[in-house]
Amino acid sequence: MGFSNFQSIKSKKFIAIIVLSLLLHLTLCDIQYLKSINEDFENDLTFEEYNSNPNGMILLRFSKTNNNNIYLRIVPVNGSTIYITVNKSFPTSKMNTVILNEEYILILYAVKTNTFGLLSSWTGNIIDIIDLEIVWYDTGPKSTGPSLSYGLFINKDVFSFAGVRENVVIWKRFKLPNISDSNDRNVILITEGSFSNPLYNLTLNPIPRVKYFQLIDGGFGFAISYRNEKNGYKIDEIYVNFLEADATEPLGPYLLNSFKNESIRIEVDGCINNFDGTGYTCTTYEEGSGSSQIRFLSTGAVMSVGYTNIDIYSYNFGSFFYPNFYGGYIGFIVNNNDNKIDIYDYYGVISSSEINKYNGSSYNVKNINVIQKQNVFWILQVFEDNDNYAINYYSLNTIDPSDYRYIFQNPNINNTSPSINDTIYLPNENLQLKINYNLPVILSTGNLTIYQYDEKDNLILRQIISGQNYDYCNVLNDTVSVKILPSTFHKGYAKFGVRVDNNFVKSRKTKEPLLGISENIWTFSTQLKEQDEPADQLILSIKLNFNNASTAYYDEINSQKFGQLENELSKIMPINQTRLKINRIQNLNDDHQILISIAVNKPYLNDYSMERNTESVKKDLDELIKNKDMNLISQEKFTRFIDKSYGATLTPEFWSIELIVNIVLIALVIIIYCLLQYYMINYFFIIEIILIVYDLILDITFLLSNANDIPGLYIYSLLSIIIPIALNTIVTLYLLCQEIKYNENFRDWCHDNTVTISSCTILSCVDVEALHILNTFINDDNPNLRLGLFKALFSAPEFEKITKWVTYAGFFNIFLEEIPQFIIQIYYQKHVIIYTIIPTLTLISSFVTLCFGVLEKIIIKFIKYHKNK
Repeated sequence: MGFSNFQSIKSKKFIAIIVLSLLLHLTLCDIQYLKSINEDFENDLTFEEYNSNPNGMILLRFSKTNNNNIYLRIVPVNGSTIYITVNKSFPTSKMNTVILNEEYILILYAVKTNTFGLLSSWTGNIIDIIDLEIVWYDTGPKSTGPSLSYGLFINKDVFSFAGVRENVVIWKRFKLPNISDSNDRNVILITEGSFSNPLYNLTLNPIPRVKYFQLIDGGFGFAISYRNEKNGYKIDEIYVNFLEADATEPLGPYLLNSFKNESIRIEVDGCINNFDGTGYTCTTYEEGSGSSQIRFLSTGAVMSVGYTNIDIYSYNFGSFFYPNFYGGYIGFIVNNNDNKIDIYDYYGVISSSEINKYNGSSYNVKNINVIQKQNVFWILQVFEDNDNYAINYYSLNTIDPSDYRYIFQNPNINNTSPSINDTIYLPNENLQLKINYNLPVILSTGNLTIYQYDEKDNLILRQIISGQNYDYCNVLNDTVSVKILPSTFHKGYAKFGVRVDNNFVKSRKTKEPLLGISENIWTFSTQLKEQDEPADQLILSIKLNFNNASTAYYDEINSQKFGQLENELSKIMPINQTRLKINRIQNLNDDHQILISIAVNKPYLNDYSMERNTESVKKDLDELIKNKDMNLISQEKFTRFIDKSYGATLTPEFWSIELIVNIVLIALVIIIYCLLQYYMINYFFIIEIILIVYDLILDITFLLSNANDIPGLYIYSLLSIIIPIALNTIVTLYLLCQEIKYNENFRDWCHDNTVTISSCTILSCVDVEALHILNTFINDDNPNLRLGLFKALFSAPEFEKITKWVTYAGFFNIFLEEIPQFIIQIYYQKHVIIYTIIPTLTLISSFVTLCFGVLEKIIIKFIKYHKNK
C-alpha cells in the first residue's frame, strides 16, 4: 500500500491533488463521470494529507491553527461522510493516517526518528499506542516535508507493518482488539522479525530503496533496489522477498533483474499483484529509456520482462504502470505544465485527458486512487476560493457490468451454483455449492464461509469450510464443489451469503493463490418445501469441558449465570431465545466438566411457518456441536468449550414423577390391605426382607454405575451401605449369641437347622429384622396357607431375650439406612441431567422400603393392640 504526503498549505491557498489510473486494453472505452462528493470546511482547517484503502474508502486529514488535535474525514464509496476528531496532542508534524478496517484507523507519527502508531476507533476513542521501531526518514534537502517508507497490510483482524531500521527490514504482526469486547483494549503483538543482507544498503538517502506489496494470502513482499560493482561495472540489481501470512521467516531474496549502467540508476518504483493468478509485477524506471515491467511468481521465478519507450522524466508530476484487475495494464502520467493526463500501454499514448489547472505539488503518488474491483477511479481536489474539497468518481467503462467477473469482483470466476439471488428449496440433504473458474485450480488453505442475514442485515456465521478439508471440498479441473451441512441452511424464507477467502484455491499452472469473493456479493434465499410437523418440548443435554486456563469461565457458568450461554446458543442456531431455557447444570466428577440441561420449547403460538419444531432444533444443534470447528460454536465465549464428541443428547425420561408416585401408592395399598385382611403380622417381615435385598442390590448397582456422576456423592453412597451393614452385623451376632445362650429350645432348633440359621444370619447383617423370619410360621393356623416346607424351615421357637431389641434395631435402621439412602437418591435426581433406569429404580426402591418400614411399625402395633383387646 502506498501513501501520499503533502506540504501543509494554509486555507486561502489553492491545493489540488489529482491521481488518475486508467485501464489499458487494446480497445479502451471512454471514461464516464459517475458522481461528485463535496464539503465546505471551516476557514481555520488546513488540509494535510489523504489516503485510501483498496475498497475505495478515502481518509482526509486536517489540522487547525494553534490546535494539535487531528480532524479526519472518512468518505466511503456510498458518498456518506464520517467525521472523527482525535483529541490528542502530537509532538510532531510528521504524520500519516491509515484506514485499517471499518472499525479502526492508525495514526503514524514520529518521535525524533522513531515511528509510533496510535490506534483509534472511528468514534475517535484512543485504543492503544504501539512502538513500530522503524526509522522515519527525511527525503533530503529538496524535499517538501518528511516521509516514511513502510508497508502496512490488513488481513481480517491482523495487520502487518514493515519498515527499515539500521540497514534491516523489520516487520511486526499485530492482532486488533475486538471492538465489541470492553475487556479487549490492547493491540497484541503476534510475531516479529527482521531481514538483513550484507549486499543491501537500505539507509541511503533520500529514502530506503524498499518497495512493499501485499500478497494474495494476506502476507506481504518487498522489493529492494541495490547497486553493486562486478568486474569494474556498476550493476543495478533488483531482489524480491516474500513473507507469507503465517510465516515467521521470509522467502528469498530472489534476483528479479540486473542492469549494467554506468551513469543512470535503475530503481523499483512499485510492485503489485497481477490479480489473475499469474503472480506479481514490479515497475522499474530508467531515465531516458522508459520503464520496464518485471512479472514474477512467489517462488521468485521471473515470467517476463516488458519495456515501454516512455521518458517519464519529461513529466514533472509522477507516473505509474501496473496490471489492471480485469486484465490488461494501467498506466498514467500527469503533467503539471499542460494539465494533461496521458494514458499509456506498452506502445505509447492511447489517449489524453485535460484536468483543471492547479499550482500545488505532491509526491509519492501511487495507485491508491483506483478502486480496482469496482472498475472506478476518483480525483480529489481542494479548492482555494470556496474552502471546500470535491471527490469526483469516474467509471473506467472497460468491462461489461453483466460479466460474471465484474459481478463477483473476481477476474477468475465464470459462474457459481446457486447463482446470485437464487432460491434454495429446503430440506435438501445433498446441497452443494459450486464455483466455476476460468482456469484449472487446486485447493489451498483459505476458507469458504456461509453466513445468514438477520432482520437487521447483521451477519450470523453458519459454516466455515477450509480448502484443506477434503471431506467437504472437491475440485474437478476448473470447478470446486463444497458439501454443506444440512443444519447450515436450516431456515426457510431467510437470506444467506457466501464469502470466499483469498487463497481458497490456487492456479494449477502457477501455484499462485487466487482472489476470493467478498461479503454481500454471492447471496441467495431459502424457501421451505413444506412446514415442520408440530412436536412437543424436548430436554437436551450438552457437555462443557474447561481447563486450568479457563477456570474463570467455569466459575461463571457454575454460579448459575446462564444468560450469556443462552444468548450464544440462540444466535448460533439461530432461534428465538425464548424457546431455549437452561434448566440446571451438573458438575461431573472429572475436573472442570459441566453437563447442562436445556429445554427446547415449541414455537410461540405454534407458528411453524417461520420456526422449526423441537425435533429439527435438536437435530441441528447436535450437528452444529459435532462440527463445531466449522461454525460459530468454536468462537463464542462459552460455546467454544462445548464437547463436540458428546453433541446434543436427548435426555431420557423413563417415567414421570406422577406415575412413579402412583405406582408406589397402589403397591403399598395392596400390600397393606392383604396383611390387614388376614392379620398376617409375620408376613410383614417376609415382604420387608424381599424389599431389603432388592434395595441392597439396587444400591450397590447405583454405587458402581452412577454415584460418580456427582462429585463427592460416591463416598456418601458407599457409607450409607457399609455403616448399616457393619452395625447390623454386630447387633445380629450379639443377639443370636444371647438367644442361643439363654434359650435352650432355640439352641436345639439351630442345631437341627444350620442352613436356615446361617442364611438368616447373613440376611440379618443387611437388616437385623430379618431374624423375625426364623419364627414366621410358628403360630400360623391359616387353613388357606399351603407353604409346607417353608413352615417347617421358618418355625423356630419364640425368642425369649431379643425380640424387643430386634424391633428397636429395626426402628434405628430407618434413620441409619433408609432415610439417608432416600435423601441420596433425591439429591442425585435434583443434580443430574440424564436420569437413567438404575437411579429411577433405586429411587422407587428406597421410597417403598422407607414407607414400608414406617408403616410396618405402625400397623404391627395396631394389629397387636387389636388382638389384645
